[in-house]
Amino acid sequence: MEQKQLSKLLDILLKYISRQDLRTLIFKVLGNGAYDNLSGSTPNEKSVAFLEEIARRDLEKSLLRELAELRPDIDLSAFGITRPKSPLIREPKPTPFIDFTNRKVEWERVILYPTGQYYLFDGPAGYGKTALLQKLAQEFEERNWFCAYVSLEEHPTLSKIATSLADQLQVECHMSADAHQSGIEIGKAVIARRVAEEGLALLFDVNHAPFERLPSTLTTLLQDFVTGIWEALAADSEFFRNTAVNYRIVLTGRYLASKIDRLNLPYKVDIVQLKPFDYKVVQDVCVSYLKDKLSNPQERDEFAANLLFYTGGHPRCMVRTLQLFEKSRLSPANFFVRRRAQIKDIAYKEANWVRSSIGQLWRSAFDTLCIYRRFDSELVKLLIEQGAIWKGLGKDAYDIVHHLLQFYLVDWRADSAYKHLSDDITRRLLVIRLRYDVASGEFADKCLQVRHTCLNRLSIPGEMHHVWALEALFSYLQANLERIHQLSDRQELRREFFEQELPTVFGLLTSEEPRAECTSFKRLLAEDWEFRFTLNYYLRDAVYTDEIYQKLVHYVDQFPATVISSGG
Repeated sequence: MEQKQLSKLLDILLKYISRQDLRTLIFKVLGNGAYDNLSGSTPNEKSVAFLEEIARRDLEKSLLRELAELRPDIDLSAFGITRPKSPLIREPKPTPFIDFTNRKVEWERVILYPTGQYYLFDGPAGYGKTALLQKLAQEFEERNWFCAYVSLEEHPTLSKIATSLADQLQVECHMSADAHQSGIEIGKAVIARRVAEEGLALLFDVNHAPFERLPSTLTTLLQDFVTGIWEALAADSEFFRNTAVNYRIVLTGRYLASKIDRLNLPYKVDIVQLKPFDYKVVQDVCVSYLKDKLSNPQERDEFAANLLFYTGGHPRCMVRTLQLFEKSRLSPANFFVRRRAQIKDIAYKEANWVRSSIGQLWRSAFDTLCIYRRFDSELVKLLIEQGAIWKGLGKDAYDIVHHLLQFYLVDWRADSAYKHLSDDITRRLLVIRLRYDVASGEFADKCLQVRHTCLNRLSIPGEMHHVWALEALFSYLQANLERIHQLSDRQELRREFFEQELPTVFGLLTSEEPRAECTSFKRLLAEDWEFRFTLNYYLRDAVYTDEIYQKLVHYVDQFPATVISSGG
């Protein structure tokens, strides 16, 4: 590479790359430990030494490739790179049906206890939506219904959807260029063929990315085609002796609820937001799915805690990990030690898929924000000033937050803070990916930076102090991730947490209004199952229990009158 181009690269590194991003970039190109081995003690000096090493080894192409992936928002057209498209990562195949993962309550709502005719099951990728539709199809067929399942990804036009429905329902009809009339023709054909069938169920897998516009095909399908089917079937009193029993339209999609609402459809859609799983749900799974192998309650709790930690609570990851456990023939105590690499690979691949579904220009922003469980526009402004988020993503921090909300991965919460990634599982997967993707020690540095930012917010007058105190404690735990794998390290970390970190944070939190801040903190603490799980898991003894959380609650109740010991 010419000296002139190297000079331009240096300018980019100095202006747009934060110290943390620089460490990651050097790790990607030169390997683990390379950042510390390069000469220089400041980011500027490291950048110069980095480019000298790049030129010496002829690694310019590798540098540009990794830089474009790390920061797709930076203009690299001067080097022949025009915002390269990331390789298409296909969504992993659906997992086999398991009650907890693929929504037993939800399919019972459609099959056994119907509340209407039209349903939307809304949730992020990997929540078991496709498997739910497949389970519903199986149930309807066993009940002798006309039933058809259509993926809009495989059938992107209305004519292809109609043709697929006709083939699956085994009816012949003449399709019209008018969507409403085509629906009428399908409905009439179903009535003409009906012999012993008990009803009609049409299942549509939308597979819609949250940052994309609503597909025009889906709008036409719901506004015109489906209403045509209804018009034809409703005219037959025999078929519709009970509409709630004889007819279902079920859709699944990602963050479609608000968009479906805006269509003002002539019928009511029962919208069901699929919720993420907390530790209790995962624990119940280990009882029901592995009851023969996990009869011991303590063994069950520890297995469930490990499962949640390594998969982030992502349904598809949990199913595959459970399947791996069954095939491994290992004891529960040995499984997460002997198969750790394979379990990590399961979560990492899923995280890459989730990240690929985010608009390419915004991925670096989400990479930065994923370690902030809660943030507001002031924090985004700070990250822009630090170069961690590209300022070109919006006019200002408020504008960038507004854009982030359009992804349906960031939501406004009642605690008056923006809570990153409304389903939480996506955020945890991105954090898992980050842990495996950065150089040794860098993840801890990132988390300590979050902690530092949260502690600084405690010194600023405002109403959010209890939030920043909790996030400071959470970030402290995350920063000590490498110390949780050995019992002695966990015990030492627990002592430091209660004797050093907790007094520091609470001293800042309660400097002005001790009683009010403790009350607010305790209320938030009771609502935050993820912090409770992380605290118990990171600071546990031999097995997972709720002991550490209860100890923290006692500390809050007694503060500042009682200073508790670290305990063994």
